[in-house]
Amino acid sequence: MSRHAFIGPRPPVRGLGLIKLSGLLLASLIMFLTASTAAGQYQGTDFVVKHLRPGGDSQGHLRVVGRTVTYVDAEHPDENFNLPCDGFVTRAIYVAKGLLIRLGPGAKQEYWFRDWDNQSTVSLQNQNVARIPHEILGDCAEAAESARRAAIPTLQSAIASGTVTAEFSGTGGSSGDSVRMQLTRGPSAGPGTVEVSLPAGSVLTSGDASAQSMMVAGVRGIEVGWNRFRPTSQIVLTDSQPVPYVLTAYCIQFEKENPSSVTRFTLEPPDPVLACIAKKGLSLTVPALQAAVWMRTDNISYAHMSQKFPINAQDWAAGQSVFLECRYAANANSGSVP
Repeated sequence: MSRHAFIGPRPPVRGLGLIKLSGLLLASLIMFLTASTAAGQYQGTDFVVKHLRPGGDSQGHLRVVGRTVTYVDAEHPDENFNLPCDGFVTRAIYVAKGLLIRLGPGAKQEYWFRDWDNQSTVSLQNQNVARIPHEILGDCAEAAESARRAAIPTLQSAIASGTVTAEFSGTGGSSGDSVRMQLTRGPSAGPGTVEVSLPAGSVLTSGDASAQSMMVAGVRGIEVGWNRFRPTSQIVLTDSQPVPYVLTAYCIQFEKENPSSVTRFTLEPPDPVLACIAKKGLSLTVPALQAAVWMRTDNISYAHMSQKFPINAQDWAAGQSVFLECRYAANANSGSVP
């Protein structure tokens, strides 16, 4: 049954225990892992492990990089390996001795791992290393999903190519569920389902000089009428019928008026600092996130914002923390952000 709401981080795989998968689950997981392209430099959890070797135990690192499970041992680089995620599913098993990975036939192709902790031998017990297999499977699944998302064209590119057409309008609000988007298949759309993504931080430039432009934080759902929507974060067109979406968006020009229902927008590329604020501000209140946005776009002060938009000191501090973190990160990545 669909859930409706008023307009206004996929967890990792858990609880697998020992890697003893049914044939159906194993086949399904392998199909999922192989269904998408490489996920670039996706970085999973770094597990510092104890490698039980015939010539003496050694310390190494197990982690998912891209869509590959890697083992790196600085002291014994000849024993490093890269194992595709789907290979890990079939070649790894947790038994009493620890985590066993068989790369091939023979003892030389077997790797035994336990947790490493120089402070306490208690941490070397099996209950700690037991979490590694399902944590790695979770990272592999996340890497595959990351690759799938990366292969989806952005709404900006889909509009430019004629794959879709989009119309954006305001709702009268400045923050939160404040933009409506109507999406339709374009003349260049091929047969089958069309899926696009809308990058966080995308800018909607107002066609009304008196109304604020907006920053898109995300997709809230599909509007179903009477100020209600069906929650979804995906943008999918299955036929020729237009689909009305509700977007979470925040004003980026403090001194101008809120966009109204007749305000129209043009979609522009994301702003790097606003994109970071949208992603890192998911847990912020609406006032806190709006404050962070105006800190970026208007260099606003607490006193100035309070004159027009109600906000308390706690929300201001939370928004400021996210803004400063994102401004620093953008400066570090590009050298300079205006």
